[in-house]
Amino acid sequence: MTPLERLSELEPSERVVHAQPHVTAREAKSPLSLVEQVEKVNTEHKIAMAMRIEEAAGGSVSGKTIAVLGVTFKPNTDDMR
Repeated sequence: MTPLERLSELEPSERVVHAQPHVTAREAKSPLSLVEQVEKVNTEHKIAMAMRIEEAAGGSVSGKTIAVLGVTFKPNTDDMR
């Protein structure tokens, strides 16, 4: 049974999730598959970027100084970070 199917079987009063400070999802025994997949993909992206940097630096970054600059832009806002 999927989490959505389990949720649909609950009464409305049982669907409320009460926040518990300092309790992680793992400690609360919540499904973590999405979070774990996001963490895995993020880690893979970091590794891929490190490999691209090494390749651009001639195969090794040993003894080299590397600067990382970045700007993000969100259209239709005045927010630039």
